Amino acid sequence: MTKFGSTNVGLTSALSHLDWSQDSSSLVINSQANELMFFSLDTKKQIAASSAKDIQWQTWTCIFGFPAQGIWPGLDYTDVNSVDRSRNGTLLATGDDFGQVKLFKYPCVKEKADYNDYYGHSSHVTKVKFSADDKLVFSTGGGDKTVMVW
Repeated sequence: MTKFGSTNVGLTSALSHLDWSQDSSSLVINSQANELMFFSLDTKKQIAASSAKDIQWQTWTCIFGFPAQGIWPGLDYTDVNSVDRSRNGTLLATGDDFGQVKLFKYPCVKEKADYNDYYGHSSHVTKVKFSADDKLVFSTGGGDKTVMVW
């Protein structure tokens, strides 16, 4: 189990994604076992997802969670490798195992939501990230070992 301070957080696999709340009082985490958990840093305890619904997140890079539930193309929850929400909170970029970079509206809550897709990498996209001004998206490719600017 993964530790949170001296407390077990209950993850059954390695931590894969983590985001902070705007007031730095909470964390949302994902694991390689497709787990989604929320934590209060004040109490150092897990909080229910229903209690986390009104938390404002400074960033959103988690592949699982309410604002990213519409990004999944099918039932295999290993296809999306990276997510990044624009700083202005209107777009969500993803990088997947098919070499695609996709842009969704944020939050992306509709199942199989509409998106714009961009091809350029020869295999899986390992990371996507918006520029500081949200005008560009950077992506890195796993097999081609390239950085692309969109």
